[in-house]
Amino acid sequence: MVSSATNLIQTKYADLSVGVKHRDFEILERVENRILNFLQEDKELEQPVILSINSRAIIKLTYFLGGLSKRPVAIGVAGETASGKSSFVYDMVDAVNSVHARMGKEENITKVNADNYYYDRSKEVKAAGGIAKFVENYDLDAPSAVDLELLKTHIEKLICGHDTMTPKYFLDGTAIRIDNHILCKTNPIIVSEGIFNLNDKLKDVFDFCFYVNVSPEAQRERWFRRAEERDFKGEQAIKAFASIMDKTKIHIKPTVNNADIIINGEANREDYRKCAEKLFNIFWDLAKVPV
Repeated sequence: MVSSATNLIQTKYADLSVGVKHRDFEILERVENRILNFLQEDKELEQPVILSINSRAIIKLTYFLGGLSKRPVAIGVAGETASGKSSFVYDMVDAVNSVHARMGKEENITKVNADNYYYDRSKEVKAAGGIAKFVENYDLDAPSAVDLELLKTHIEKLICGHDTMTPKYFLDGTAIRIDNHILCKTNPIIVSEGIFNLNDKLKDVFDFCFYVNVSPEAQRERWFRRAEERDFKGEQAIKAFASIMDKTKIHIKPTVNNADIIINGEANREDYRKCAEKLFNIFWDLAKVPV
């Protein structure tokens, strides 16, 4: 399969096949073999972390872990509510930063929270008499509620090596967004998590598109447990969950078709960490061995 790594791998910013020299083939072969071994080991787990990965993603992963790309890698993570995407991202980032710390390196991941890109609707909320009244005529569970173009622009800037000021959205019922509030510094790895991250308007900015999958039973149990923790229960909670599921079928479920990699949202969280560490160690082990 390694010969396929010389095929054209197009992204908006780079043709990853340009500059592959004869001496790079040994690197690619070594990296690809380790990736394939890793995938086989994961398959043998009682709850595999990776449910599916397409061949194009394996080629790109080989290229990036082989150190042949000289720009940051952008990762987009999406999935339904209560799918486990936040846990997956947290564990992945924490694991990679831990590997970095053990090597005396600074953290090398920038996280961009897509929730901060909801449009400011504070005036409308105030005029409606509160968020509950406002959402009677406004859909917060649709992609149109999020400034995907601004999010895409900020990811592009980070990929190009430019630090970027990003917004802060308040999830306290005020619908306030403050622009240019959070400094995001560019790093070798850029990760963004959000339910609409694999939307057609945004997906192409990411090198790797992850979708976190979950069974309806686990999703329902998680959602109602969290709702009860917020003292949101009874008929009101049942109606809210049904509404979210209806919107999910329209706006989120179809985006799984844009995923390079589908993650098991019910896998052991320690296995999330182990997977991230194993993949990142491929890069570091390679850096220690002269080719």
